[in-house]
Amino acid sequence: MAKAAKIGRNPRAGAMAETKSAERKQAKAKRRRDKKVRPQEIVAAAFEEFAEKGFAETRLEDVAARAKVSKGLPYLYFKTKVELFKAVIRSVITSHFEVLRERMETTELSTEEFLKGPFLSFIQELPGSRRRHRRSGNAASRARPNASSGTGALAEG
Repeated sequence: MAKAAKIGRNPRAGAMAETKSAERKQAKAKRRRDKKVRPQEIVAAAFEEFAEKGFAETRLEDVAARAKVSKGLPYLYFKTKVELFKAVIRSVITSHFEVLRERMETTELSTEEFLKGPFLSFIQELPGSRRRHRRSGNAASRARPNASSGTGALAEG
């Protein structure tokens, strides 16, 4: 109550308190917004790291640095590097599927023409597609975890 009395007597102090309160509310709202986009930012950073270094050489610490978050934050959203890798694959494939779905809905091609044309191109362009990796040689072993052991941890679905 004494604090309220002081603020009441000093209009400048009251304005400063209101400004600080507004700043706190804005910061809290920004953190809330950031929490919603952080996983997406981490996945985007991971995509860049995996593309640049491959699965084996990518460290979550480097992903965090690229995403400009703390070292431990990726583990809050993704318990393991494999989970993060799966999220990257899902994000890439989802965007490709949306493009294909739009093409399917707007095409004037017959089913056979569509399968031989846009659909075949889609399959060939998909990251991780066997056809693409056969052509590019070593890219498959860099992109897939456990590629050297032949177990393919991501093949389980």
